[in-house]
Amino acid sequence: MRWLYFCLFLFFLILLILGSKQALLPAHSYQEIYDIQDQYTIHWQHADSIYNISDVLWAKQIANDSMGIVAQDSELEKINKIGSFLLNAFYHRLGNPPDTLFKMQACQQYQYLLHHDAELYCTQFSSLFAFFARSQGLITREIECKNKYDRHVFNETYIPSIKHWVYTDLTHRINYVEKNGKALSQHDVQQILPKKNQNAFIHNDIHSNSWAEYRLKLSKNFDYETDYYIYLNPNLASYHTISFLEKTKRLFLKKLNYQVYRSNPNKHSWHIARSGILIVLILFSLVKILRFKSKKS
Repeated sequence: MRWLYFCLFLFFLILLILGSKQALLPAHSYQEIYDIQDQYTIHWQHADSIYNISDVLWAKQIANDSMGIVAQDSELEKINKIGSFLLNAFYHRLGNPPDTLFKMQACQQYQYLLHHDAELYCTQFSSLFAFFARSQGLITREIECKNKYDRHVFNETYIPSIKHWVYTDLTHRINYVEKNGKALSQHDVQQILPKKNQNAFIHNDIHSNSWAEYRLKLSKNFDYETDYYIYLNPNLASYHTISFLEKTKRLFLKKLNYQVYRSNPNKHSWHIARSGILIVLILFSLVKILRFKSKKS
């Protein structure tokens, strides 16, 4: 009988671990997360559908009246105007946001920040940028990165005309990074981080800044041990309210919530080994339970 209880406990413990991981899919190369084919970018092509229609119309009105966005603007011009508007409005309030902000949709976050003297950080900046960018028809995603120093959230926007993802990080006062006339993705930025003298410039709400001012600051977030979680579900707020039952259901129905890319390739081997161990433990628990039932009968 004790074996049965132990196996049941082990089985549900494994489900708990798997459920908390929210069904991740490992990417073994950066090309996988920068795939520009329709079947990949479709995750974010209609991301504005997660918002209420009235909220999207309201965001478009703000974009026109307060951000100065016009129909003739290019994608990069829209990114620059949205980023500069949000930086002017909220950058001076960087700090520790209240827990309530994490459970709000972007429109609610914006309204709350307008009417309360609350602080915000990377998660809110990423959510707000994605909301206004998506209201303008821009294909925008949110990416979380983690290493031993910090946890951080930023954005990338896909520009069809150049077939490239463009990195935005309002927490670091970056609308986009440009080098030799080309807007860079986060991966592009990470490649030039080790090099001091780069012909790269930061576009933000003040002016274009030289690369040297930002290099050390970004190195803290983007090192060789950093893991990147690319959220496939465009509604980032849902991750803070999703139930354990829903997490487990998504896991077994293969409704992936995010894809993970690990800068250190050795971590991929550990992920595969860990998944294999969990599968073996699940099978072991099921075999023990079935044997116990057959003995009773």
